[in-house]
Amino acid sequence: MTGTGTRTSNDCSTAAATANALLGTVSSIGYGRLVYSIPVNMGLRAEDADDVVQATFAEFLGNIDLIREPDRVGSWLATVSKRQSIRVIERRERDRRGVDSLPTDVVDDDEW
Repeated sequence: MTGTGTRTSNDCSTAAATANALLGTVSSIGYGRLVYSIPVNMGLRAEDADDVVQATFAEFLGNIDLIREPDRVGSWLATVSKRQSIRVIERRERDRRGVDSLPTDVVDDDEW
Protein backbone atom coordinates (compact mmCIF):
# COMPACT_ATOMS: atom_id res chain seq x y z
CA MET A 1 0.00 0.00 0.00
CA THR A 2 1.08 3.50 -0.59
CA GLY A 3 1.14 6.19 2.05
CA THR A 4 -2.26 7.49 0.91
CA GLY A 5 -4.03 4.24 1.73
CA THR A 6 -4.53 3.17 -1.87
CA ARG A 7 -3.19 -0.04 -3.30
CA THR A 8 -0.71 -0.12 -6.12
CA SER A 9 -0.88 -2.75 -8.83
CA ASN A 10 2.12 -4.44 -7.21
CA ASP A 11 0.26 -4.60 -3.86
CA CYS A 12 -2.76 -6.15 -5.57
CA SER A 13 -0.74 -8.74 -7.46
CA THR A 14 1.11 -9.69 -4.28
CA ALA A 15 -2.20 -10.03 -2.40
CA ALA A 16 -3.63 -12.12 -5.23
CA ALA A 17 -0.59 -14.39 -5.24
CA THR A 18 -0.87 -14.85 -1.47
CA ALA A 19 -4.59 -15.57 -1.74
CA ASN A 20 -3.99 -18.14 -4.48
CA ALA A 21 -1.29 -19.83 -2.40
CA LEU A 22 -3.60 -20.00 0.61
CA LEU A 23 -6.44 -21.43 -1.46
CA GLY A 24 -4.08 -24.02 -2.88
CA THR A 25 -2.90 -24.96 0.59
CA VAL A 26 -6.42 -25.22 1.97
CA SER A 27 -7.67 -27.38 -0.88
CA SER A 28 -4.60 -29.62 -1.11
CA ILE A 29 -4.37 -30.36 2.60
CA GLY A 30 -8.07 -31.09 2.85
CA TYR A 31 -9.14 -28.81 5.65
CA GLY A 32 -12.76 -29.61 4.78
CA ARG A 33 -12.67 -32.73 6.97
CA LEU A 34 -11.25 -30.74 9.88
CA VAL A 35 -13.86 -28.01 9.54
CA TYR A 36 -16.67 -30.58 9.24
CA SER A 37 -15.52 -32.70 12.18
CA ILE A 38 -15.78 -29.85 14.66
CA PRO A 39 -19.56 -29.29 14.47
CA VAL A 40 -20.17 -33.03 14.30
CA ASN A 41 -18.10 -33.56 17.45
CA MET A 42 -20.07 -30.76 19.10
CA GLY A 43 -23.27 -32.71 18.48
CA LEU A 44 -24.66 -30.94 15.42
CA ARG A 45 -26.63 -32.82 12.77
CA ALA A 46 -25.12 -33.38 9.32
CA GLU A 47 -27.23 -30.58 7.79
CA ASP A 48 -26.05 -28.11 10.42
CA ALA A 49 -22.44 -29.28 10.02
CA ASP A 50 -22.72 -28.61 6.28
CA ASP A 51 -23.95 -25.08 7.04
CA VAL A 52 -21.02 -24.55 9.39
CA VAL A 53 -18.56 -25.69 6.71
CA GLN A 54 -20.10 -23.32 4.19
CA ALA A 55 -20.08 -20.37 6.61
CA THR A 56 -16.51 -21.11 7.67
CA PHE A 57 -15.14 -21.17 4.15
CA ALA A 58 -17.18 -18.11 3.18
CA GLU A 59 -15.59 -16.26 6.09
CA PHE A 60 -12.19 -17.57 5.03
CA LEU A 61 -12.65 -16.27 1.49
CA GLY A 62 -13.90 -12.95 2.79
CA ASN A 63 -10.80 -12.52 4.94
CA ILE A 64 -8.18 -14.24 2.83
CA ASP A 65 -6.27 -11.03 2.14
CA LEU A 66 -5.99 -10.36 5.90
CA ILE A 67 -4.27 -13.64 6.77
CA ARG A 68 -0.71 -12.87 7.75
CA GLU A 69 0.48 -16.34 8.80
CA PRO A 70 -0.42 -18.91 6.13
CA ASP A 71 1.01 -21.76 8.21
CA ARG A 72 -1.71 -21.09 10.82
CA VAL A 73 -4.65 -21.40 8.41
CA GLY A 74 -5.68 -24.74 9.91
CA SER A 75 -6.01 -23.34 13.42
CA TRP A 76 -7.81 -20.26 12.06
CA LEU A 77 -10.32 -22.47 10.21
CA ALA A 78 -10.81 -24.64 13.29
CA THR A 79 -11.50 -21.59 15.44
CA VAL A 80 -14.01 -20.18 12.95
CA SER A 81 -15.70 -23.58 12.64
CA LYS A 82 -16.02 -23.82 16.42
CA ARG A 83 -17.48 -20.30 16.64
CA GLN A 84 -19.93 -21.01 13.82
CA SER A 85 -20.95 -24.24 15.56
CA ILE A 86 -21.58 -22.37 18.80
CA ARG A 87 -23.77 -19.90 16.91
CA VAL A 88 -25.84 -22.75 15.49
CA ILE A 89 -26.21 -24.32 18.95
CA GLU A 90 -27.20 -20.97 20.49
CA ARG A 91 -29.70 -20.27 17.69
CA ARG A 92 -31.21 -23.74 18.11
CA GLU A 93 -31.52 -23.18 21.86
CA ARG A 94 -33.15 -19.76 21.35
CA ASP A 95 -35.60 -21.26 18.87
CA ARG A 96 -36.41 -24.11 21.26
CA ARG A 97 -36.96 -21.74 24.17
CA GLY A 98 -39.07 -19.46 21.99
CA VAL A 99 -41.42 -22.29 21.05
CA ASP A 100 -41.54 -23.64 24.61
CA SER A 101 -42.40 -20.23 26.03
CA LEU A 102 -45.39 -19.55 23.74
CA PRO A 103 -48.70 -19.35 25.56
CA THR A 104 -50.86 -22.42 25.04
CA ASP A 105 -54.21 -20.67 25.41
CA VAL A 106 -53.89 -18.10 22.61
CA VAL A 107 -56.47 -19.77 20.36
CA ASP A 108 -59.07 -22.21 21.54
CA ASP A 109 -58.95 -25.36 19.39
CA ASP A 110 -62.78 -25.38 19.28
CA GLU A 111 -62.78 -22.05 17.40
CA TRP A 112 -61.00 -23.60 14.40
